[in-house]
Amino acid sequence: VCLTPPSFCPPTQTSHCAGSARALAVTLLQQCSGVVERQLPAVTMLAVLAVVNDATKWVVSGGVAAWLLWRHDEGACWCVCGAVVNAFNCKVLKVIINQTRPSGACRADPGMPSLHGCSLGFLSAYMALVLSAWVGTLASGGALVGGLFLSWLRIALGFHTWAQVAVGHSLGTLCATGWFLFGEAHALPLLRTSARLRIPLFGGTLVLCLAFMTHTLSDLFGIPLPLGLGRRRDREREQ
Repeated sequence: VCLTPPSFCPPTQTSHCAGSARALAVTLLQQCSGVVERQLPAVTMLAVLAVVNDATKWVVSGGVAAWLLWRHDEGACWCVCGAVVNAFNCKVLKVIINQTRPSGACRADPGMPSLHGCSLGFLSAYMALVLSAWVGTLASGGALVGGLFLSWLRIALGFHTWAQVAVGHSLGTLCATGWFLFGEAHALPLLRTSARLRIPLFGGTLVLCLAFMTHTLSDLFGIPLPLGLGRRRDREREQ
Protein backbone atom coordinates (compact mmCIF):
# COMPACT_ATOMS: atom_id res chain seq x y z
CA VAL A 1 0.00 0.00 0.00
CA CYS A 2 1.18 3.51 -0.79
CA LEU A 3 2.83 5.34 2.11
CA THR A 4 0.46 7.44 4.21
CA PRO A 5 0.82 11.12 5.24
CA PRO A 6 3.02 12.88 5.94
CA SER A 7 5.52 10.71 4.04
CA PHE A 8 3.49 10.58 0.87
CA CYS A 9 0.54 13.00 0.99
CA PRO A 10 0.34 14.88 -1.23
CA PRO A 11 3.13 13.23 -3.27
CA THR A 12 3.63 16.21 -5.52
CA GLN A 13 5.06 18.33 -2.74
CA THR A 14 8.37 16.79 -3.71
CA SER A 15 8.09 18.11 -7.27
CA HIS A 16 10.21 21.22 -6.76
CA CYS A 17 12.81 19.43 -4.65
CA ALA A 18 13.10 16.59 -7.15
CA GLY A 19 14.60 19.05 -9.60
CA SER A 20 12.54 18.02 -12.60
CA ALA A 21 9.26 16.47 -13.55
CA ARG A 22 11.03 13.30 -14.68
CA ALA A 23 12.65 12.87 -11.30
CA LEU A 24 9.28 13.41 -9.67
CA ALA A 25 7.69 10.69 -11.77
CA VAL A 26 10.45 8.24 -10.83
CA THR A 27 10.12 9.13 -7.15
CA LEU A 28 6.36 8.64 -7.22
CA LEU A 29 6.60 5.23 -8.83
CA GLN A 30 9.38 4.11 -6.49
CA GLN A 31 7.51 5.18 -3.37
CA CYS A 32 4.38 3.47 -4.60
CA SER A 33 5.99 0.31 -5.93
CA GLY A 34 3.62 -1.76 -3.83
CA VAL A 35 0.49 0.26 -4.54
CA VAL A 36 -2.64 -1.58 -5.50
CA GLU A 37 -3.66 -1.39 -9.12
CA ARG A 38 -6.55 1.00 -8.59
CA GLN A 39 -4.18 3.68 -7.23
CA LEU A 40 -1.84 3.70 -10.24
CA PRO A 41 -3.95 6.01 -12.46
CA ALA A 42 -3.82 8.74 -9.81
CA VAL A 43 -0.04 8.45 -9.51
CA THR A 44 0.32 8.55 -13.30
CA MET A 45 -1.91 11.61 -13.58
CA LEU A 46 0.11 13.49 -10.96
CA ALA A 47 3.31 12.69 -12.84
CA VAL A 48 1.75 13.94 -16.09
CA LEU A 49 0.61 17.18 -14.41
CA ALA A 50 4.15 17.64 -13.08
CA VAL A 51 5.55 17.31 -16.60
CA VAL A 52 3.07 19.88 -17.92
CA ASN A 53 3.91 22.27 -15.09
CA ASP A 54 7.63 21.83 -15.68
CA ALA A 55 7.18 22.67 -19.37
CA THR A 56 4.93 25.68 -18.77
CA LYS A 57 7.68 28.26 -18.36
CA TRP A 58 9.33 27.15 -21.61
CA VAL A 59 6.11 27.08 -23.61
CA VAL A 60 4.88 30.43 -22.30
CA SER A 61 8.28 32.10 -22.64
CA GLY A 62 8.69 30.69 -26.15
CA GLY A 63 5.23 31.92 -27.11
CA VAL A 64 5.93 35.43 -25.87
CA ALA A 65 9.30 35.48 -27.65
CA ALA A 66 7.75 34.24 -30.89
CA TRP A 67 5.01 36.87 -30.72
CA LEU A 68 7.54 39.59 -29.99
CA LEU A 69 9.72 38.54 -32.95
CA TRP A 70 6.70 38.24 -35.24
CA ARG A 71 5.06 41.55 -34.38
CA HIS A 72 8.19 43.54 -33.29
CA ASP A 73 6.06 46.65 -32.87
CA GLU A 74 4.95 49.03 -30.14
CA GLY A 75 2.06 46.83 -29.07
CA ALA A 76 4.20 43.75 -28.49
CA CYS A 77 6.78 45.72 -26.53
CA TRP A 78 4.04 47.36 -24.49
CA CYS A 79 2.74 43.91 -23.51
CA VAL A 80 6.19 42.69 -22.43
CA CYS A 81 6.79 45.81 -20.32
CA GLY A 82 3.38 45.36 -18.73
CA ALA A 83 4.17 41.76 -17.85
CA VAL A 84 7.31 42.92 -16.05
CA VAL A 85 5.42 45.64 -14.15
CA ASN A 86 2.82 43.04 -13.17
CA ALA A 87 5.47 40.61 -11.90
CA PHE A 88 7.18 43.39 -9.93
CA ASN A 89 3.91 44.36 -8.25
CA CYS A 90 3.32 40.74 -7.32
CA LYS A 91 6.78 40.39 -5.78
CA VAL A 92 6.23 43.54 -3.71
CA LEU A 93 2.91 42.19 -2.43
CA LYS A 94 4.58 38.89 -1.55
CA VAL A 95 7.01 40.71 0.71
CA ILE A 96 4.32 42.90 2.28
CA ILE A 97 1.80 40.10 2.94
CA ASN A 98 4.48 37.51 3.78
CA GLN A 99 2.10 34.56 3.87
CA THR A 100 3.69 31.12 3.99
CA ARG A 101 3.14 28.46 1.37
CA PRO A 102 1.15 25.28 2.10
CA SER A 103 2.53 22.86 4.67
CA GLY A 104 5.22 20.71 3.08
CA ALA A 105 5.98 23.03 0.17
CA CYS A 106 9.67 23.03 -0.68
CA ARG A 107 10.01 26.76 -1.35
CA ALA A 108 10.74 28.99 1.61
CA ASP A 109 9.64 32.29 0.05
CA PRO A 110 6.16 33.75 0.69
CA GLY A 111 3.28 32.35 -1.34
CA MET A 112 0.66 35.13 -1.36
CA PRO A 113 -0.01 36.00 -4.10
CA SER A 114 1.25 33.32 -6.49
CA LEU A 115 3.77 34.81 -8.92
CA HIS A 116 3.10 32.09 -11.50
CA GLY A 117 -0.63 32.65 -11.21
CA CYS A 118 -0.16 36.41 -11.50
CA SER A 119 2.01 36.14 -14.61
CA LEU A 120 -0.27 33.57 -16.24
CA GLY A 121 -3.29 35.70 -15.44
CA PHE A 122 -1.69 38.74 -17.05
CA LEU A 123 -0.51 36.99 -20.21
CA SER A 124 -3.71 35.00 -20.78
CA ALA A 125 -5.94 38.04 -20.21
CA TYR A 126 -3.81 40.31 -22.39
CA MET A 127 -3.73 37.72 -25.17
CA ALA A 128 -7.50 37.28 -24.88
CA LEU A 129 -8.01 41.02 -25.32
CA VAL A 130 -5.73 41.07 -28.36
CA LEU A 131 -7.34 38.00 -29.93
CA SER A 132 -10.84 39.36 -29.38
CA ALA A 133 -10.04 42.18 -31.76
CA TRP A 134 -8.36 39.89 -34.30
CA VAL A 135 -10.33 36.64 -34.50
CA GLY A 136 -13.24 36.82 -32.06
CA THR A 137 -14.34 35.47 -28.71
CA LEU A 138 -13.64 31.75 -29.24
CA ALA A 139 -9.86 32.19 -29.35
CA SER A 140 -10.08 34.65 -26.46
CA GLY A 141 -11.92 32.08 -24.36
CA GLY A 142 -9.26 29.49 -25.17
CA ALA A 143 -6.53 31.80 -23.92
CA LEU A 144 -8.39 32.44 -20.66
CA VAL A 145 -9.11 28.75 -20.06
CA GLY A 146 -5.49 27.84 -20.78
CA GLY A 147 -4.27 30.41 -18.26
CA LEU A 148 -6.67 29.14 -15.60
CA PHE A 149 -5.57 25.54 -16.13
CA LEU A 150 -1.87 26.34 -15.88
CA SER A 151 -2.50 28.38 -12.72
CA TRP A 152 -4.51 25.51 -11.22
CA LEU A 153 -1.47 23.25 -11.64
CA ARG A 154 0.26 25.25 -8.90
CA ILE A 155 -2.48 24.11 -6.51
CA ALA A 156 -2.62 20.52 -7.71
CA LEU A 157 1.14 20.12 -7.27
CA GLY A 158 1.23 21.61 -3.78
CA PHE A 159 3.10 24.86 -4.47
CA HIS A 160 0.28 27.19 -3.40
CA THR A 161 -3.12 27.29 -1.73
CA TRP A 162 -6.33 28.05 -3.61
CA ALA A 163 -6.40 31.56 -2.15
CA GLN A 164 -2.81 32.33 -3.18
CA VAL A 165 -3.39 31.28 -6.78
CA ALA A 166 -6.82 32.94 -6.98
CA VAL A 167 -5.46 36.26 -5.75
CA GLY A 168 -2.42 36.05 -8.02
CA HIS A 169 -4.41 35.15 -11.13
CA SER A 170 -7.03 37.83 -10.42
CA LEU A 171 -4.33 40.44 -9.85
CA GLY A 172 -2.67 39.55 -13.15
CA THR A 173 -5.98 39.68 -15.01
CA LEU A 174 -6.85 43.10 -13.60
CA CYS A 175 -3.37 44.43 -14.35
CA ALA A 176 -3.56 43.13 -17.94
CA THR A 177 -6.95 44.72 -18.51
CA GLY A 178 -5.85 48.10 -17.18
CA TRP A 179 -2.53 47.98 -19.04
CA PHE A 180 -4.22 47.03 -22.32
CA LEU A 181 -6.93 49.70 -22.09
CA PHE A 182 -4.48 52.43 -21.08
CA GLY A 183 -2.14 51.44 -23.87
CA GLU A 184 -4.84 51.44 -26.55
CA ALA A 185 -6.35 54.72 -25.39
CA HIS A 186 -3.26 56.76 -24.52
CA ALA A 187 0.22 55.21 -24.62
CA LEU A 188 0.29 53.41 -27.97
CA PRO A 189 -1.09 56.33 -30.05
CA LEU A 190 1.71 58.49 -28.68
CA LEU A 191 4.36 55.84 -29.20
CA ARG A 192 3.31 55.29 -32.82
CA THR A 193 3.67 58.95 -33.65
CA SER A 194 6.86 59.76 -31.74
CA ALA A 195 10.20 58.16 -32.58
CA ARG A 196 11.67 59.80 -29.48
CA LEU A 197 9.29 57.84 -27.27
CA ARG A 198 9.75 54.58 -29.13
CA ILE A 199 13.50 54.46 -28.46
CA PRO A 200 13.20 53.91 -24.66
CA LEU A 201 10.33 51.47 -25.22
CA PHE A 202 12.29 49.29 -27.64
CA GLY A 203 15.50 49.67 -25.65
CA GLY A 204 13.79 48.79 -22.39
CA THR A 205 12.16 45.74 -23.95
CA LEU A 206 15.54 44.55 -25.25
CA VAL A 207 17.13 44.94 -21.82
CA LEU A 208 14.27 43.06 -20.17
CA CYS A 209 14.52 40.22 -22.69
CA LEU A 210 18.28 39.92 -22.18
CA ALA A 211 17.82 39.91 -18.40
CA PHE A 212 15.21 37.15 -18.66
CA MET A 213 17.45 35.08 -20.94
CA THR A 214 20.34 35.47 -18.50
CA HIS A 215 18.19 34.37 -15.58
CA THR A 216 16.81 31.40 -17.52
CA LEU A 217 20.22 30.18 -18.66
CA SER A 218 21.59 30.60 -15.16
CA ASP A 219 18.75 28.50 -13.75
CA LEU A 220 19.12 25.87 -16.48
CA PHE A 221 22.89 25.41 -16.35
CA GLY A 222 23.55 26.41 -12.75
CA ILE A 223 25.55 29.52 -13.64
CA PRO A 224 25.84 31.92 -10.67
CA LEU A 225 23.97 35.22 -11.08
CA PRO A 226 25.51 38.59 -10.17
CA LEU A 227 24.47 40.64 -7.13
CA GLY A 228 24.02 37.50 -5.03
CA LEU A 229 20.77 36.45 -6.74
CA GLY A 230 22.03 32.96 -7.40
CA ARG A 231 23.10 32.50 -3.79
CA ARG A 232 19.68 33.63 -2.57
CA ARG A 233 17.95 31.07 -4.80
CA ASP A 234 20.30 28.33 -3.52
CA ARG A 235 19.45 29.21 0.08
CA GLU A 236 15.75 28.93 -0.67
CA ARG A 237 16.24 25.48 -2.19
CA GLU A 238 18.29 24.31 0.79
CA GLN A 239 15.55 25.43 3.17
